[in-house]
Amino acid sequence: MVNQVKAIAPHKAAPYGKLDILAGDVLQMEHRPSEWPGWVWVTTTDQLSGWMPFAFLQQTPTGWQAIVAYRDIELDITRGEELEVLSVQDDWAWCVKPNGSTGWCPCSVLKNTDS
Repeated sequence: MVNQVKAIAPHKAAPYGKLDILAGDVLQMEHRPSEWPGWVWVTTTDQLSGWMPFAFLQQTPTGWQAIVAYRDIELDITRGEELEVLSVQDDWAWCVKPNGSTGWCPCSVLKNTDS
C-alpha cells in the first residue's frame, strides 16, 4: 500500500529513535499510559527502550518477542510537506519523504492526496 499524503500540520519527532529491533528479538514489554492505543513500551536486551506497536509482538513462555523488524524513528514534518505512506499501524504511518528518509508520523497530521 503506497498512498500520497500531505501534512496538514507540523510534527516534531520524539527524541527516541534508538530501537532497531529484528524479528525474533526478545523484549520486555509494559503497558504505559499513552494517547496512542495499541502502542506499548518495550526494552531490548541491551536496555534500550521506546514505543512499539503491540501488534508487532507475540508472547512466548519466557516473555515477549518481536514478530517483525521495527525502528522507532519519527519524521519531522512541516505543514504542506508531501510524503508517501508505506504502511499504517495503530494511527501512525510509516512514511518516506522525497529525500528518501523514512520514519513514523501520526495519521492525524496527514491527509490523503490520492485521487
